[in-house]
Amino acid sequence: MNTASPAALVLPALGTPRVPAPFELQPPADGEQATGCYVVIVGQEVGIFYHWLDSAERVNGVPGGTHKRYNTWDDALQLYTRKYNEGALRIIPIRGSRFWPTSAAPAITTATVAPPSTTLSPASSDEDLWSHVQDFSEVDLSEALSQATLG
Repeated sequence: MNTASPAALVLPALGTPRVPAPFELQPPADGEQATGCYVVIVGQEVGIFYHWLDSAERVNGVPGGTHKRYNTWDDALQLYTRKYNEGALRIIPIRGSRFWPTSAAPAITTATVAPPSTTLSPASSDEDLWSHVQDFSEVDLSEALSQATLG
């Protein structure tokens, strides 16, 4: 049984969950026995869930975990959309939980500093200083994002 709208879409190349846009959420399927529409605003996943246990699993133990129950999908989607537009939706996975990103992707940085064994003096030229920094400005993140799948 599908008990929730897509809650956290993961960009596999980056290993980072992202907040889904309101249009990506799905109402309960026809015939689904929903006990309400629970909007998770701050949790291990965010979205609209149709059972208290699904909502609780995402907010319990999360600092500042926040959710609100509505009787209708439209009311729940209205709150979710408002919080999305305010930038108030937050995904805070707990280490070791099933929501913790599993791919160990390296952090994206724009430069890597030379190893500590390299010594630079105040008299070093700009050319010398920049020779110790790796340039990632040519990395095409759009390609990594285009290969990402919704999951």
